[in-house]
Formats: sequence, C-alpha cells, structure tokens
Amino acid sequence: MDSSLPFPLPIVIVHRRNQQPDEPKLHSSANC
Repeated sequence: MDSSLPFPLPIVIVHRRNQQPDEPKLHSSANC
C-alpha cells in the first residue's frame, strides 16, 4: 500500500498545511 504512494502520508499532511497558511491556529496546536 505504501509503495503505491510517491511519498509517505505525513508528508502529504505537511503539504496541505503549506497550502493553507490562513490557519495559524493549527501551528499553535502543534506547539502545544
């Protein structure tokens, strides 16, 4: 299953975060 993806899921989540810089609240939660 993992081999079918070009990269691991965690990287995909990071990409999504970069695309949504309008949500600084997520960063605050991550710091907590």
